[in-house]
Amino acid sequence: MSNITATAPQVKDGSIGSPRILRDTGGGVSYSCFLTKRFRRHNPEELADISAGMKRFGWMPHHPALLYRDTTENVENAVLDGEGRLETAIALEIPPVVLHLGDLTTEEAYSRAKVINDARRHDDEEAIAARRLRVAQAKAAGMSNRTIAEKEKVSHTTVQRDLETATGTYDVPVVVKGRDGKQRPSKQPQRKTATAAAAPIPDDATPDVAEEKLEAALELATQLNAAVRAAKPYISTANYFTWKGRLNRAGNALQELISGMERQSQAVDAAGNQIPNGLRDLFCDPWLSEAVKDVERLVAKLRSATRQLHWLKPETFKAGAHFARLISDAIPHVICDKCGGKGTGCGDCKTSGYLPKYEHENREHKKAQEGAKR
Repeated sequence: MSNITATAPQVKDGSIGSPRILRDTGGGVSYSCFLTKRFRRHNPEELADISAGMKRFGWMPHHPALLYRDTTENVENAVLDGEGRLETAIALEIPPVVLHLGDLTTEEAYSRAKVINDARRHDDEEAIAARRLRVAQAKAAGMSNRTIAEKEKVSHTTVQRDLETATGTYDVPVVVKGRDGKQRPSKQPQRKTATAAAAPIPDDATPDVAEEKLEAALELATQLNAAVRAAKPYISTANYFTWKGRLNRAGNALQELISGMERQSQAVDAAGNQIPNGLRDLFCDPWLSEAVKDVERLVAKLRSATRQLHWLKPETFKAGAHFARLISDAIPHVICDKCGGKGTGCGDCKTSGYLPKYEHENREHKKAQEGAKR
């Protein structure tokens, strides 16, 4: 018999701490919820509504729980979205519907979950009004939108909306303080009507402004996806899946652009070494990582369809996992310490200028063994 047990997360000094664990004793699966404390959880009334809906319709297949492998904590089946639905489904002994997103760090998962939660945020009116007041006060005190967003744990497009929907006017300081602690001249009018439309973004926008524009587009894609789901009963199945697929691909592409900007701005490898200009695009381009995730998603979809695909051989999953590993083993991890990333004539890195993760770890292990012998 399926049953659910849960352990509460323990958070200290603002860290994520130990995750909340949901255990499906019947299905033999444990789900780790690292993001529990970062978002408002469902109240009892909302959980009752979810339970009533599942009892009547089961788990709607077009709205899966989103899982990932947390590479920060090296944990499988971490929950990015759908914790409340998973908890309810396990309690009701209803098989969960999940979509695995592949490997993500905890912070990458949080960034994606934040966009999803901001797009469908269900805070009560009093809480929203209180947040908007705090946002306006922080803006008047000289904080940048991105700094306010981190403090409020919302996206900076949400901060922008809060400022635009606040009543009256607010003073924008001449100098704003960014996330890095540096002060810069404000690009906004010194007195702004709260209901005024957002100013167009200039062609020579700063990286922060460009990233805000991308995140605004990502949030719009999420909202459009929700609109398509709401329209599902009134459109053809073919149109529904066509547009859902297009919007999902657009959202994933925008997320990768944002991540790519962050990687380009850091321009260091996994060991903290500065990446040479000639290798920067190779290190920062996510297409190999995305290829691994695509293979893992395909394997997950095939695994979920085994009840219908009776002739699908079990070795298919092993082959898929092996293929994903082969791609992963080609991803640049650190620059070659022998040639400094130049690559020319270097046999250590096969003239590539870099080492993949497995090769780097193997060499570090050998160094540690040699050091221990001495």
